[in-house]
Order: sequence, then structure tokens, then C-alpha cells
Amino acid sequence: MQSVIPMVSNSMNTKPLSTRDRRAYKALFEPAGVSESQFKRLLSSSVLDWKTVQGEQGITSGVHKQDRRHTYWLYHGDAAVYNNEKLVHSVQRKWKDASRYAGLGLLREERLFENVGEATRMAFPVSATVKAGETGATVLRIDTSRLDGLMQHDTELANSMRLMLFRGMQDKVAAHCYDSESCLIDY
Repeated sequence: MQSVIPMVSNSMNTKPLSTRDRRAYKALFEPAGVSESQFKRLLSSSVLDWKTVQGEQGITSGVHKQDRRHTYWLYHGDAAVYNNEKLVHSVQRKWKDASRYAGLGLLREERLFENVGEATRMAFPVSATVKAGETGATVLRIDTSRLDGLMQHDTELANSMRLMLFRGMQDKVAAHCYDSESCLIDY
């Protein structure tokens, strides 16, 4: 019964996805089990929106309350996450390779952890900042507060978001292991 309300509103959204939206859907959301109609609902509900940031500019400061309710997915360009001015994670991508290790592009995904109910008070740095690299960045911004409201009424969406987080962590570990022989396991 919890998935009935979202289905009714989805049937009214027949607008085709833009090229950029379709690429984001195929790379990040579809592999996690999000249906196209659910993805369109995320767009029409202002859960998802696009942000373009010039080179060396902040995507988020981590200080402002408004910044704390967003997770980002790097679509194109390069970005880095810093905590106390120390580099924590960086990623570079072009839209052509957005689906390879798509989860690498998730930035500040700890905001999603809070909303999917797995761990409400994990030890993630509150002061972390995300900054575009030299070439700038185009990111898909995910409003985690609005997402939480939709997930409360759509258990399938909530399960898909959990899977997306899990796959994001897998992608980060796999990419790290690919770049480092310290993770190689000999069976």
C-alpha cells in the first residue's frame, strides 16, 4: 500500500528525459533498481537538480545548514572532498565514462545514510567540503530531505536508494583496489 500514492503521481509524468537526465538514470539509478517513473518523480519533485560549478569553486561548504541536506553525484569534470583542509576523496569523469564505477561520483553520501535509516548518527565529518577541480564540475544534486519524504511513502524507492549507497561504496573500494596492489586477494 505504501507504493500506491507515488504510482498515481507517476502516471501523470510522461515528459521524456533530457540526455543528461537519461545518462544519470542509466549510470546510477537504474542499476540500483529505480524505475524510470520513480526517477522522473525525483526530478519533478525537485529532489534532483543540476548544478554547474566553475573551476576551483566550492560545490558545498559543509558549514551552511542548507549544504548539509544535499548529496552530489559528479556527472562531468572533477571534484574533491576535503575535511579540515585534508583531501579525503577525489574523482574525475567525463559523461562518456559516467557509468564505469558510477558510485565513485557520489559525494557527501553520508547524507543519504541518515535518510535511509541504516545509521542516523554515523561518524562522518560534518565540516567536509566539496570543491570543483581545475576544469569545473557538473553535478546532480540530491536533496536528501525531500528524498526522505518520498521514501517514507515508497518502500521500493527506499530499498533502491540503499542499494545505490551500497554500490557506491563497492565502486570506491574497487577503484581503490584497482589503483593499489594492497587490496589484491589471491584465492
